[in-house]
Amino acid sequence: MNKLKYLRTPFLILHILCYLLCKDREKIKADLVCFTKAYGYDNKYTGVERLVRILLFCKEYRNIFYSQVSTVQKKWHIGFLMEILLPSYQFLSIGTNSDKIGKGLFVEHGNSTIIHANSIGDNCWVNQNVTIGDSGKGIPDI
Repeated sequence: MNKLKYLRTPFLILHILCYLLCKDREKIKADLVCFTKAYGYDNKYTGVERLVRILLFCKEYRNIFYSQVSTVQKKWHIGFLMEILLPSYQFLSIGTNSDKIGKGLFVEHGNSTIIHANSIGDNCWVNQNVTIGDSGKGIPDI
C-alpha cells in the first residue's frame, strides 16, 4: 500500500518549488535532519529525494513543512492545492508563526497535539497528546 504513495510524487512539484522559493530553507533542512534521524533514513536519502520521502511518509512533518512555507503558499495562492495533493495531518495543529519557529522542530506521533506557542526555540521535540497554548495566563515561549 505504501508503494501507491509514490504515484503522488509528480504532484509534489508544488511542494518542491515552495521549498526552493522559501527564505527559511535552513530551518526546513534542520527539520528534515530531525525526521530522517528519527525514522532511520539518515544516510539513505539526500536533498530533494529526502524531502519527497519525508513528505510522503511522515504526516506530522507535512504540518511543519506547510507552516514553514506558508509565506510562499500565500504569495502564490497554492496552499489549497498542496493540501489536496498531500493533506496535512488533521490531528496536529501548529498555530505558531513560521518566523517564530526555530530549527529542528520534531513532532513524534502528532495525535491530538496542539502547538500554539508565542515562539519555539531550536531543537524542540514534541510528543503525542500534548497541548501547548493559552491557558488564560498567556501564550508560552518554548
